[in-house]
Amino acid sequence: MGARRIVLAALAAVLLLAACAPARQPPPRVALLAPFEGRYREIGYDVLYALRLGLADSGSDVIVNAVDISREADLRASAVASDPAILAVIAAGPQLADTAVLGALHGIPTIVLGDWDAPHDPAIFFMAPSQTSTIPAVVALDTYHWDDDDARGGDVFALREFARLNPNADPEVIISAALPDEALSQRIQASGLFVPEPRLHASLAYDAGLFLGGALTGVHTRTDALDAVSRHETTGYNGTLAFDHGWWRNAPIRRYRVSGEMLTPVD
Repeated sequence: MGARRIVLAALAAVLLLAACAPARQPPPRVALLAPFEGRYREIGYDVLYALRLGLADSGSDVIVNAVDISREADLRASAVASDPAILAVIAAGPQLADTAVLGALHGIPTIVLGDWDAPHDPAIFFMAPSQTSTIPAVVALDTYHWDDDDARGGDVFALREFARLNPNADPEVIISAALPDEALSQRIQASGLFVPEPRLHASLAYDAGLFLGGALTGVHTRTDALDAVSRHETTGYNGTLAFDHGWWRNAPIRRYRVSGEMLTPVD
């Protein structure tokens, strides 16, 4: 009987300690809103793998939920807003120009990979310089006037599909992203199966992953996530990333000439 009492007492002690132990918080989750189907599908696949790699390189356990916004983008965004496990959003694509899309997130801190003529809001952070407001707004492949001379534009001009639709155009892309070098490109492509060769938005996504991996450490609410994104600073592939009034502070401004599917830096 004595031995049995000892065993029961030990078991009771173990159960008591287990009951008193703090519950382990699940890893933070972020949502990637981007088109993965249709004419803009290259955007989603260009940024997804780079974002995951950036998060991994940050040492974070943040999990990415990829959400296709090629159709019913506002409804997809609303579904993200209704999931309390999502603490932040990364977004890219011409769908963001529709104010209903990011508006459906209801204040979730959102990092836009580029500009995309997305609406301004205290919870929206652009990986772009504030000067992008001076760039002609071309937010869709079918809004560009193909006979324009010396055309300049932002995110849309950087797409492969732009070059395919107008192979004789040679516009200038103005963006904060550097093309991934061979080392980064190889790492991104090695991170999954059938990963396309990364382009400009991939380097922005990689830095967004590094940034959020650090910013969301120890964060468990969207309110705290918004404060963390507002204050955090990190050094990534494109330089130091921090935000000031929603814009990339001291953002680099880079120019590329489009020739076919090639992007050539302009000095």
